Amino acid sequence: MRRILYVCSTLANEGPTIHLRTLLGRLDRTAFEPEILTLSPEPPESLWNEFVEQGVACHSLAMNRGKGLFFAASRLRSYLDATQYDVIHSSGFRADVLSSMVACRIMRVCTRHELFHSLHVAWHGPVLGRIMEYLHCRALSRMDYIVVCSETVKQSAPKRLQEKIAVIRNCVDYGVYRPADPEEKRILRAELGLPAHCSIIVFMGRVDKCKDVATVIAGFLRSRFHDKAFLVIVGDGPAKRYCEELAGNAPRITFVGFSKQAEKYLRAADIYVSASWLEGLPLSVIEALACGLPCVVSDIGAHRELASLVPGVVLFPTQDAVGLARALERGLAADPCESRIATEIVRERLGPEIMAQSYREIFESMIRVRPSDMQENLLCES
Repeated sequence: MRRILYVCSTLANEGPTIHLRTLLGRLDRTAFEPEILTLSPEPPESLWNEFVEQGVACHSLAMNRGKGLFFAASRLRSYLDATQYDVIHSSGFRADVLSSMVACRIMRVCTRHELFHSLHVAWHGPVLGRIMEYLHCRALSRMDYIVVCSETVKQSAPKRLQEKIAVIRNCVDYGVYRPADPEEKRILRAELGLPAHCSIIVFMGRVDKCKDVATVIAGFLRSRFHDKAFLVIVGDGPAKRYCEELAGNAPRITFVGFSKQAEKYLRAADIYVSASWLEGLPLSVIEALACGLPCVVSDIGAHRELASLVPGVVLFPTQDAVGLARALERGLAADPCESRIATEIVRERLGPEIMAQSYREIFESMIRVRPSDMQENLLCES
């Protein structure tokens, strides 16, 4: 039995955590014993209990970011000294940096869900963002493997990291995300308080500047069926209030906020929309495709990659409300056969078994490497 320690900031109900939950749900427990170590206290919308129910041992250093800046490395080192692990698997800026600093005698792999040279700058500005990206890439250079979620992310990586990169695309749990038949859809709409007899368009995700929900709203209001369809925005975030003001009193736009039953909104809907201008490989779009929805999405690398794999993806120029309105019309007129084909392709090419097997192969190849062959990190020795 090989022990894998997963290190991350928290188990917040977000894409990377959902990705980890799906992976551990399919990982062969006769070969691997997974554990999770989080760095910070859990937020209210945490999936901690779901991992415990999966039989995964979960631990936390419970350090806020300020305290962690000074003490997280020593705490993590002490934690690793007390227990023997075969592989450290980290995800996220803080977890990757700390793993690169302290885990030099254990094989290390990280998973990156974001484009290189983009996300840190988008979130933290050009100065701090570039510093963080430099530190993050420096940490990744010390990893034995770097897993990225798409070819798009790999192409954005610096050349010096390319030889360490393996592409394992995000996947979807098709036991949860599956098409609803007409009767199921009727029941779901009644349960969620959605209209029974009109087209429902849904966006699902964090409401921030990168997701550009403002363009979704503007495009919907410009479409010629805005008085016949219904736009549902599932998610929360810093741009929510601005988007609510932009929507005004439009009776056919509703903001649901954070929901623990997001899959029900997808299964109740007719079409999915995203105007995001920064994605690695969006889990919400894959989930929508698995639910049989046509997807109207912005013309960015990650969405183009999905369009090359799966039918039923309609692209429009980024930050173009008029283009989005036209794309919505094409999406609503899409051939239902395309959606059925898309669902089957998602099952075949983006299923959780494929992802779990790919990670298993990486773990096994890492474990086969003798400790004496491992390149030790100079920072760890200092």
